[in-house]
Amino acid sequence: MADRTKNISPRDEERIDTAKIWRELLALAEGYLQEQSFRVTYPSASYVMEVSLPLKEPQPIPDPPGFVDYPYWTMFSRAVEERLTVLASVYVLARDRRYADKVKEYLLALAEFSKWYEFPRRGAEGNLSNAHFLIGYSVAYDAIHGELSEYERDVCLRAILNLGLKPLAIDFGNDDMHNIITAKQVAMLYGACAVYDEAEQEAAPYLAQAVSYLRSYLDRKLVTHETEGLLYTNVAVRHVWMAAETYRKATGDATLCDHPYLSDLVPELFLRLLSPGSAGTFPNLSDSFERIDATYVMTMTAARHRHPAAMWYVETFGREKREALLYLPEPCEAVHPDLYYGDRKSRIFAEIGWAALRSGWGERDRLLCLTSSASAQGHNHRDQNNVVLNQSGEWLLVNPGYQDYRPGPGNEFTVGTVGHNSLLVDGLGQTVYGGGRLAGDFLSPGFEWVCGDASAAYPDLLASYGRTVYHLDNRWFVLVDEIELARADQTPELLFHTRAQIWCGDRKLEPGDRAERAEFAFRGERSTLFIQTVSPDPLTADVKVYPGAESYGPYVGVAGHGGGLRRTFATLLAPSDGSDALPPAASLACGRASAAISVGERDGRRNGRFAASLTGKPERLEAGALSADALALWELRDAAGELLQAAVRRANRLAEGDRVLLQSDAPVEASLQRREGEVCVTIACDRTAVVNVELGSAVTDALKLQAGEKKTLRYRMP
Repeated sequence: MADRTKNISPRDEERIDTAKIWRELLALAEGYLQEQSFRVTYPSASYVMEVSLPLKEPQPIPDPPGFVDYPYWTMFSRAVEERLTVLASVYVLARDRRYADKVKEYLLALAEFSKWYEFPRRGAEGNLSNAHFLIGYSVAYDAIHGELSEYERDVCLRAILNLGLKPLAIDFGNDDMHNIITAKQVAMLYGACAVYDEAEQEAAPYLAQAVSYLRSYLDRKLVTHETEGLLYTNVAVRHVWMAAETYRKATGDATLCDHPYLSDLVPELFLRLLSPGSAGTFPNLSDSFERIDATYVMTMTAARHRHPAAMWYVETFGREKREALLYLPEPCEAVHPDLYYGDRKSRIFAEIGWAALRSGWGERDRLLCLTSSASAQGHNHRDQNNVVLNQSGEWLLVNPGYQDYRPGPGNEFTVGTVGHNSLLVDGLGQTVYGGGRLAGDFLSPGFEWVCGDASAAYPDLLASYGRTVYHLDNRWFVLVDEIELARADQTPELLFHTRAQIWCGDRKLEPGDRAERAEFAFRGERSTLFIQTVSPDPLTADVKVYPGAESYGPYVGVAGHGGGLRRTFATLLAPSDGSDALPPAASLACGRASAAISVGERDGRRNGRFAASLTGKPERLEAGALSADALALWELRDAAGELLQAAVRRANRLAEGDRVLLQSDAPVEASLQRREGEVCVTIACDRTAVVNVELGSAVTDALKLQAGEKKTLRYRMP
């Protein structure tokens, strides 16, 4: 048979190291070829499964302490699937009969199992092992079909039908979008395609069911509020892409591959939420990890849809991973996200209640993510209005990550509000999953905001809780938290979690310490986050650990002590590149109706002033020479006093001294940014409005906006 490996060689212009990938894949297959046994370890259990070859069906294993129906077979089946796909792939490429013989050994051994799922009383329900076994088995059977005798083919065919497909009939008509259900539906498609030519009558119902599910799944994922976090999004989308490409190759029908969820929304999620710089991490919202490998998903996006930023991801983070070798024979042009997105770096994912506000993807850039979601899927946390922040690739405001499923303090901390950067009331957090939503947003160059509403997540504790995140000059963030309590004697407390050292001035703080005022810094290995909170009420800032979950590290609780039902906080988040960075030139002042924040570069080149209403309605605000009746007001000037940026939230009028810059017959969101001889004006309104723009004698314009419309115009200035 022909040796197909001669085509696996690097081209000078490629950044995908195909030769190295092939060498490593070949070495991996050779290792699998020689092994007589292997071990399976588990992330949350101390048990180690010793697997001898040829495979034999494992005996029941006792649950670890604190668990019920611990899924040992999930990792076991994944290990088997990995070996089957690697050995089969290398056989197809190298045509070395040794690999086919090893694959055959696995196939015949698996055919002797009594079942491919772990828990007999549950059947295939809730078992991922059935899907992993079936996917790997189907790939391997298809790859070495020509090397099998008629008897061996019949054995394998019956194994796919009886052990793989028939137990999955339980999911006919199941439209749940949980990643386990998705994996099982994808496995149905794999199994049906593998035996369709030999057993069409038996395979056809499974293929029809899987395709119907996948079409519905893709349509619903564009509009659903449900999410399981980025880790399980990656798991599910990988499986969906595998099925879509298999179905295209088997039938010529590319509608699944070309669905906008795969071509547009999925790459948006992973690119917008990717950390700055070369770390290649992601926010661990819900059950997730910061390190997620999206190479397969991005490779398929780049290969099928010629997505240049997805190709950049593959070249940057996946250039030595085998997905690039197997699925990207003709790489497309790679474009860095900063160039691809230009001024549109931030993104709101309103359906799932996530927002990503960022300055860029460079080594010194920053990213803040907010979640305020209605999703109550099983892998979600009680974390609405939670924020995480990354500076220069380092996470400084952090989540605890994947939940601890064992009852006790670890579970309370990882799933509960106390482990997240949100709000406690009298030490209590959210009592329901979901309960959040994004209540509004405005994105423009130099001035952005997004508002999360987590009121429904705190039944009986409070009447309302809104958190607005402002992003100023791609540099600073301000949180405005507005809380209406159930009782006047309650104490609200904002939480700030970190893995970095906590400092107040020149004093390092340890658990049990109290900061002087609510001003402190999180000093990481290569970056720093300065945090300052003000409120009309007295504040205390204490460093704490959660009893029984000390391993997750300390956090700061900023509590407001006052009377009345309505409480408000304004918090400046000033991330800085460098672990020894000096605090920004900043000052905060707070009254009963508004808060004022001055920020600036320490060299004085850029100085900004921000003011925000604390009453929930427009107030008379002043920021430097600007004034407006608004919810928020922002100005940025250079060292010479020239106005660089001006912005308002929900205002009819914006003035600089006696000069009116904007006048509207309805409240608008607006920003003005001056650069390189032009002014960029962005205006949005939730109802019909006529807006007059006055930028001096050179520009006088009257704009008409329809309800919900957003306009961006550029004016040349003398």
